[in-house]
Amino acid sequence: MARISRFHLSELALENMYSIFFEVLAGKQSKKDFFEMVDEIISPTEKIMIAKRIIIMYLLIKQIDHRTICQTLKVSTSTVAKFSLLLTKSTHTKNKLTLMVQKADIKLLFEELFASIFSPGSIGSNWKGAWQSKLEVERKKSYWILVLFRLIK
Repeated sequence: MARISRFHLSELALENMYSIFFEVLAGKQSKKDFFEMVDEIISPTEKIMIAKRIIIMYLLIKQIDHRTICQTLKVSTSTVAKFSLLLTKSTHTKNKLTLMVQKADIKLLFEELFASIFSPGSIGSNWKGAWQSKLEVERKKSYWILVLFRLIK
């Protein structure tokens, strides 16, 4: 964990500091600019730590088992429990992550719908393509956590 001074800043100083922090990070227009800014400000260890925290909360919203999260992300059970507790108290982060989960679920639902409409064996369908799309949807349903894990690396 990062160490900060034991001497506390005044509320006005903290407010000014956070507003400048927001302006620097939120003022970037493109994803590329944002990541370049983050690379300049945050160390690689801090980036991994922040990404893991966000993905822990994301996986908790997807109702993934705590042990699975621990094994996949290589974090302790107490870390997952801590962010589970923080998620219950959180409003903005929880709302944002819930919207992301819903979008991902809706996308998978449509992919599943199209795969079932053009399923293997239906008249006029390309069997090879239909099997590939069906297998792809099944892979996404069962192994999507591995895709998230690859994002961290």
